[in-house]
Amino acid sequence: MDDHTLERLEYGKVLDRIASRCMLAMGAAAARSLRPTADLEKIRTRAQRVSEAAALIDAGHDFAVERFDDPASLLDRAAIEGSALRPDEFQTVAAILRNARDLQSVLKKCAGEAPALAKLAWDLTPLPDLLADIDRTIEPDGR
Repeated sequence: MDDHTLERLEYGKVLDRIASRCMLAMGAAAARSLRPTADLEKIRTRAQRVSEAAALIDAGHDFAVERFDDPASLLDRAAIEGSALRPDEFQTVAAILRNARDLQSVLKKCAGEAPALAKLAWDLTPLPDLLADIDRTIEPDGR
């Protein structure tokens, strides 16, 4: 589908509504980047994930996440040898790791109810040792 057609359909407004429901800026950006597809397998997978997520939420499963700023720039900087992160930036990394750990735990427990989402959980890497090091070293107030 070309951009003109998407504009006529006000597809951007649909994506903005979806993005407004996202907990994190990264999720909102991912939502806004969605494009229609004719790939039947992608359509089925996406629909299954949405259905499973809605069913889990309706069943009372908690998907609360810790909010954090977009970590792209600090992760890029951390990848440079010899660079250092500030304590508040380590807190952002810790929030990401806690979210990964908690989400992976919920999705693995719900594998029978939500196999497509559980499959995504296996790709998460919570790095528990790094999280423990950050939590042990950096106080919650960033000291």
